[in-house]
Formats: sequence, C-alpha cells, structure tokens
Amino acid sequence: MQQYLLDSLHELQAHLAQSYQLYQVIDNDGDTSWQHVVQAPYGELVSKLPQSSAKGFFFTEQETLYVFDGQYFRETIPQPEPFVLFGVQSCDLMAIHYQDIFFEEDPYYQARRQQALLVGIDCVQPCQQGFLLSGECRAGCQGYHR
Repeated sequence: MQQYLLDSLHELQAHLAQSYQLYQVIDNDGDTSWQHVVQAPYGELVSKLPQSSAKGFFFTEQETLYVFDGQYFRETIPQPEPFVLFGVQSCDLMAIHYQDIFFEEDPYYQARRQQALLVGIDCVQPCQQGFLLSGECRAGCQGYHR
C-alpha cells in the first residue's frame, strides 16, 4: 500500500475516473447516498454516513450462478468493471475488512472486491454502535493504510 500527499482531491477524482467507474457519497438536501459520478464537477466529500452501506457494491440480491449449456451446468463468475468508492469512511472500511476475511474463499465476492479501489476518509465523529466507539478500529485496521 502506498500513501500520497495531494494538492487537489478533484484532480485525484478526475484521474481515477479515467480508469474506474467513480462512486462517492453525495448529499442531496440531507439525503446522502452512493452515486455514480460520471463527469466533473465532482462533489465535495460528505462526512455523513450514506443511507446504504458500501457492501451493496460487493453483494447482489440476485445473480446467475450457473448456466446450462445443454449438457452441463457451468459456473458463472461475475466480471464487473473496475470501480472506485471515493470517500469511504473509516468505520465502513473496517466493516469491509471483516467482509474480506469472512468471504476470502467466496469467488463471487472476490470477483467484485478485486475490481474495487477504496479511497477512505477519517470519520468526523463516532457513529452510534460504530467501530470507533469501541476503539476496535485502530486495533483491527491492519492491512488497511490511511
């Protein structure tokens, strides 16, 4: 993992958007959610948690697991486009870390996870029932660098 000093978040967003589908939390009059940002201007980083977590990017409600070719059932592994989640709060990064451990052998999860680049931000304040309240985040964030 590498760390970089940045002069402009918007330059980083523009650079990443050239190679990845860029998603970030957008605040629409108090309604915060992950949204696909297709072009500049890129929104400012939002410190509020979105209404849905980032895990929706790694799990689907429905998907085809097997196809029948007339003779055999063949497994189908998803092939998502590379994407970046820009501005993932550190408590959500911790949750994704636990998912990575639990779903380490799951090829469907891994197919999506390997295409994801996570750009994290520090939480401004602890969430109710969050990892930061328990102090667990700092101890458990091994393998994830700020």
